[in-house]
Amino acid sequence: MTVIKATLAAALLIHNRLGGRAPLHGTLPERLAVILRSRKLAIALLFYLIAQINTWLDRVYLGYGRRAKDAYHWPQEIAVVTGGSGGLGRRIASGLAAKGTRVAVLDIAAPEDGAWPSSLASRIQFYQTDLTDANAIRTVAEEIRSAWGHPTILVNNAGVPNAGQSLLHAEPSRTKLTLEVNLLASFYTIHEFLPDMVKHDHGHVVNVASAASFISGVKAADYAASKAGLLALNETLRIELQTIFKAPSVLTTIVHPSFIRTPMTRELFKSQSDFLEADEVVHAVVSQVHQQRSANLFLPNARVRFGATFRAFPTWLQDHLRLQISRGLLKRSRVTVTWPPNEAK
Repeated sequence: MTVIKATLAAALLIHNRLGGRAPLHGTLPERLAVILRSRKLAIALLFYLIAQINTWLDRVYLGYGRRAKDAYHWPQEIAVVTGGSGGLGRRIASGLAAKGTRVAVLDIAAPEDGAWPSSLASRIQFYQTDLTDANAIRTVAEEIRSAWGHPTILVNNAGVPNAGQSLLHAEPSRTKLTLEVNLLASFYTIHEFLPDMVKHDHGHVVNVASAASFISGVKAADYAASKAGLLALNETLRIELQTIFKAPSVLTTIVHPSFIRTPMTRELFKSQSDFLEADEVVHAVVSQVHQQRSANLFLPNARVRFGATFRAFPTWLQDHLRLQISRGLLKRSRVTVTWPPNEAK
């Protein structure tokens, strides 16, 4: 009934936006009759209903079929958060520590003084780490295990933001750094921390990806490639936990946020009116960990979930939508790129 009610609520919204005049009220059969008399409304509602059913099935599979076997005791859990000195990572570390969990923050940059509330500072330990170096991560992992024990929560949050450059304007060194931090670092941390989770069939791996995992456009090739790779990594991890490692209670979550309002995006875009607030993403990540369930999180849900179906479209339609999205982003961009490069402003 929840799906039906949500569908009827969406019907009212779509009905109004399409300029429908027949009222959508009365009994359920009467409202369905109004919907079916409007072809556009009926088609829109059909797609919406399919999406709602699939969302529900995903939640059943990931949420109930992939739940922790044993309850988590937060003061006994140990979390690792990469890129945790600032931005999303700093707030995620605080959210996890708020329930008593000890948190190891791995980052190349040291946190500012007072990065975490004094009430949480004793439970958060910073480890300066070059996340592009597998040996450095191995060394830090040994330090964490020696000091605290084996981590049971891994949040792969570290990321190099999109620099807003085209394929031929981007510096190779920046492309290399983007792929190493956004993608390869997650391979390295999983390699270090997953074995004990598998051994005890207890743990949660969270990968912070992006809507760019599904839809790539102009001036984001390296960034989109890194996030698409992270999606593939998460999918493989989820299946290998069930088939090879026989640890189905080790949870996996991947987060696909759209644009987030940050100082970096303010430099790249003139308008951020429809961007997410950082706290929305932080709340989604921390809440999902505390629910002790696997998930694929789309933020905002409807827009990014639509992007997840994007590659099922025929090529001509995909490219038409990419062009429309890219042209819109170019109009909002503060970074002007032209060709040849010496003509760039």
